[in-house]
Parts: sequence; structure tokens; C-alpha cells
Amino acid sequence: MSVHVAQTAEALAERAADRLVSLIAEEVTRSGSCAVALCGGTTPGPILQRVARASLPWARLRWYFADERCVPPDDPQSNYRGAKEALFDRAPIPPESIFRMEGEREDRDQAAVDYARGLPERIHLALLGIGEDGHFASVFPGSPLVDEAVRPVVAVYGPKPPPWRLTLTPAALNGTRVLMVASGAGKAAAVRRALQGNEAAAIVPSRLWRAHEWVLDQAAASELKDPK
Repeated sequence: MSVHVAQTAEALAERAADRLVSLIAEEVTRSGSCAVALCGGTTPGPILQRVARASLPWARLRWYFADERCVPPDDPQSNYRGAKEALFDRAPIPPESIFRMEGEREDRDQAAVDYARGLPERIHLALLGIGEDGHFASVFPGSPLVDEAVRPVVAVYGPKPPPWRLTLTPAALNGTRVLMVASGAGKAAAVRRALQGNEAAAIVPSRLWRAHEWVLDQAAASELKDPK
């Protein structure tokens, strides 16, 4: 486990962007390319804006999504739209390197199957956030998906609007290096439960990534005991 606590939300964005850029560069050096999965929500935007300014071998990178709301790609709630505005429109990323989840399709189950078919053999790196209830992507507390070892992508009906989502499962993230980010006091209890609690992953799904790298601001880390 690696936990970095930034003084402010802005410092968190700087640190997380620096780490994401470094991890991408390391993977490209090691294997020649890097497949990255991105989360949605409000925290990634400032991070991805900073990543867009970095000097990276953009043509060697492939961009995927950890989950997507079942809305059109131009909808304000679309994770793809958020990533497009923060990163894809700001960096020299070839369109063929972007793999969005087609959440707007009527047959959501088939959309999940089709997305799974297009996934690489391994997603090298994932930028994930944690919800106030401890969820990651669209794997929510109480969901059997925390134990999913076969299907890499599924359509799920969750407790947050819009309820229908497509999401990667732990099966898709097997062998993935995860960078978890959290900002704000509203995430503090979930962060503590994920990193220092004794509850099972079925109750706090983000606990699955406890051993990975976490970047928090002070507010999100405020309930941790000795976070460093």
C-alpha cells in the first residue's frame, strides 16, 4: 500500500497527474505501449487536464473506461464526455486509440459483451475513484461483481442516477496497476473503511485495491490513522 496525502485538491491533481504520467512512461518503456482505463466523476477532470500537457508517446497509448453511464456520449453525465473535454481534446491522441463504452445502446448486455471483446489482453493502468459508499467504477456495495472472475464487462443497475451503467469488473482489472484518487471530506469515511477497516470487499468494494497506490487530499484522508 502507498498513500500520499496532498495539502489541497489542486495539489492532489498535480500529484495524481505526475504519478499517472510516470506510470504510463514506465509501462511504455517496459512493454512498448500502455492501456489505461479511466474513471468518471468530478475528481479526474483536473488530473486529466494536467496529463494532457505532458510529453508522452501518445500514439503508443490506448484509452479505455472503467465504467460508463447509459447515456449518449454528449450527455453531461457521460464519463466519455468528461474525458474528452479534459484530455482527448487537449492532447494529440489518435481517435483510434480511444475506446469508449457505448452506454447509449438499447441492448446494454450486448454493449457490455462487445466492449469486452475489444479489451486488450491486460489493462496496464487504471485511474479509479472511490464513492462515498466505497464503490469503485460501478461496482457498488452488496454487488456480487466484487467476486466476478469471468465476465470483464457487465451492464448493471445501480443505486445512483442514472441507474443503468456499463462497468469493468475485477476480472478485467486482474494484473492492473491501480491509482486510486479521492478528494473531499465526503469521501473520508469510505477511504478509512477501504484502507484501514475490517469490512469485506462485498461491503466496501474499493478495499480490493487497498494494496495499490492512493492519492488523497487532506479532507479525504482526515479519518485515517497515521496515513503516511
